[in-house]
Amino acid sequence: MLKSQAILLQLAEKRQRHHDLKHALANHVFVPTTFPINSYVLAEYPDGAMGKRPPTKFHPKLKGPFRVVNHNGSEYTVQNLVTNAYEKYHSKALRPFVYDDELVNPRDVAMRDNDEYVIEAILAHDGDPKQLRTLKFLVKWLGYPDSENTWESWKTLRLAQQLHLYLRANGLQRLIPKNLEE
Repeated sequence: MLKSQAILLQLAEKRQRHHDLKHALANHVFVPTTFPINSYVLAEYPDGAMGKRPPTKFHPKLKGPFRVVNHNGSEYTVQNLVTNAYEKYHSKALRPFVYDDELVNPRDVAMRDNDEYVIEAILAHDGDPKQLRTLKFLVKWLGYPDSENTWESWKTLRLAQQLHLYLRANGLQRLIPKNLEE
């Protein structure tokens, strides 16, 4: 009886595998995932000790958006909109970034997700211009009310274009780093 049962189980397994394969081939139409050049995509975080997770619980589940620059088969080269650096991802790790181009700027979304903010203007400064480490600047942030203005150090702002405009307007152009003078 056990031999008969084993034979029947083998036949049933073989029949089921054949049926599953036939069903899968009949209903599966292979459509490769493609993203057009200059379209925007989101990317999965790299696989870490806890899986593909964002760095903190305050970050979105996918990073980006990124602009598609090129692809070679299923490997895509995308441009980081914050740093302008190029990164490579497999198509499986990418998702389309769907947005309304009249309401949303992909670069603004990428900057917000990376905790980057745009300086609208430098309003004032405090400290001794002869000792750069003592300098602080009052920053007005783009898109934020005046109550959100902050005092930032020279070290934080030294490369910012808005700071250079402020320094020129206030006769402090000598503080602009030599390699950034126009």
